[in-house]
Amino acid sequence: MTNVISCNLYIYIDKNKVLNKTEVLKLKNFYISYFCKNDICTEVNTNFLKQFVEIPDDKGNIKRYISSACTYQKLKLNECSNRICVSYNNEKEECKIFISYKCNSDSQCLTNKCIDGMCIYNEENPTEFCTDVYINSIFGRRSYRHCGKAIGDVCKRKRECASKECLKYLGYSYCGIPSRPSDSDFVTVFAKLLFLTIAIIFIFIILCLGFCIKLIIKNKNRKIKD
Repeated sequence: MTNVISCNLYIYIDKNKVLNKTEVLKLKNFYISYFCKNDICTEVNTNFLKQFVEIPDDKGNIKRYISSACTYQKLKLNECSNRICVSYNNEKEECKIFISYKCNSDSQCLTNKCIDGMCIYNEENPTEFCTDVYINSIFGRRSYRHCGKAIGDVCKRKRECASKECLKYLGYSYCGIPSRPSDSDFVTVFAKLLFLTIAIIFIFIILCLGFCIKLIIKNKNRKIKD
């Protein structure tokens, strides 16, 4: 029996959702992000990034790019794939139909870098990705939109990533998915407040002890002089 997987590999363009970078930075929507090229941005779902994306050029002509990419390090370790299974045979436990996103030239890749048939993250010209960064602190919750490297791209510092998340895994660092609001936010803030309160009390006790010791020493010295 063959199981056909329902798989939408393309991010089709919606002209009503094509913005420039300045407009994108004003948005506050969670879970909605944008791939940008030459200051033209196409909306994507952060949780369901597809293998292909359509972005118009400055003349309005639609161009389809391969948005799925891999790091050069993983490519050399043969850990990259440029195809996806869309039809699976459960009886034989094997894939029957693959869809390829193999590249033949740099221009096919959103990263503008194709090596050995695989789109590779480009350090010289990184794909610009804009998403919402969520902050949950003791002073309240807030969010702002930030543009930087895409999820999965190589990074050294948090500020390089659109998500402001630079994670380390098996010897290399990559941009992670952005933080989002969750049911545990209250617990996290409460724990931070509790820790801060304990720290303040501890510092206050240390200061009081220091003051008392200083006062005792001062009184002893005064008695000796008398």
